[in-house]
Amino acid sequence: MVLRRTRDTKYHGKPLVPLPEKQSDVLWVKLTEERRAKYRAMCSCVKLELVKRQKENKGKKNVAYAQWVNQTVFRHRRWIDHEALLDDEKQSAVDDTDERTLAEWDEEQHAAGLTIALKEAHTCCGCSKPWSKDGMFITPCEHALCKECYSAKRHYKRCLMRRCSYENAGAKAVFSHFLRSAASDERWRRPPHVWRAINNKTLWTEKPSLIWDKMQEHLAKDPEVKFVIVSIWTAPLDILAECFRGKGDLTVGRFQGNTSREERDEIVKRFRACGTEDAINTLLLSMQCGGVGLNLTVGKCPVVMFLYEPDYNPANELQVEGRVDRIGAKGDINIYRLITEDSVEEGVRKIQMTKQAIINGTFAELNESGIALERQEQLIEAYEVVDDERLAHTYKRRREEYLDQ
Repeated sequence: MVLRRTRDTKYHGKPLVPLPEKQSDVLWVKLTEERRAKYRAMCSCVKLELVKRQKENKGKKNVAYAQWVNQTVFRHRRWIDHEALLDDEKQSAVDDTDERTLAEWDEEQHAAGLTIALKEAHTCCGCSKPWSKDGMFITPCEHALCKECYSAKRHYKRCLMRRCSYENAGAKAVFSHFLRSAASDERWRRPPHVWRAINNKTLWTEKPSLIWDKMQEHLAKDPEVKFVIVSIWTAPLDILAECFRGKGDLTVGRFQGNTSREERDEIVKRFRACGTEDAINTLLLSMQCGGVGLNLTVGKCPVVMFLYEPDYNPANELQVEGRVDRIGAKGDINIYRLITEDSVEEGVRKIQMTKQAIINGTFAELNESGIALERQEQLIEAYEVVDDERLAHTYKRRREEYLDQ
């Protein structure tokens, strides 16, 4: 026997837990024509590779194939959030090397290198190429190297600049984006993906623009409204924090894994406060960090929550919604789920609906939508590469197993 009570359960016609009405909507995001063309080209390459790998691994359980599918979908989801996030894996290896190298620089070299990184006016001392928008490597002797010269000539004993006798200058060079992020000035302490977005002039993509438009609508209705923007990853929160920098209507706070306990308590206290000078009205929240054990009720103030991307597990989204939709909330609650049209996010949304149907069917009548498919097959379906006979056989077999039980 299972006793189950939900927020919709009523006793004598009244709800067991009196909560304000929650409105949940899906915001469909439309990519620009340029970004849509890039995404379709990426998907075309993936489809060809999927067909090839399906033929090679037909009838076999290949772990490498499943990992490749998951990694490909992961990269595409990151690109949909922001194309500057796609190169983070490559950049992380560079940052680890730069961190060790920068520790050998003295304060004067660090200040001079930072000045060069901010001006972006130097040419490569090896090939005389102008400053690249993708960044360059800066030596402790105040010269710059393009990526090609750094890769080919960094092990030279002396600097590539004529009349410069600094030894091993190339080996001690540091990437310009990392110099900015490591700067003591808060204005320049930005992650590499943020600098890439700024340099490429692509900071405001579809999702941040749509969120900002919705925020302005709610601010026009009630200036005391509170916003919570939830993302699975912290990198999109970095992009949003940069987008909201300088917006007079917003006071932004961050709550994620590397936030200290003292800062967390202070941020939550300021967010829950209404009408005070130091109150926070916009909270950038990491789903894994702030999805449980957090009370973000703000009394009578309305709350608007944006789920930046869909999660495979619908329970995670319900948990993070429960941070604002709980006992103590008295204002209106609006939940917006951002889903990009004609993308892999629609496939993830299908997985959510299937899992939710399984959960609902566990405690009620199980309909056809409650028959689960293999997760790997669902990911493939997101790219419209489906073996119809194989999926139909899986569906029929599981349906027969359920009826036999």
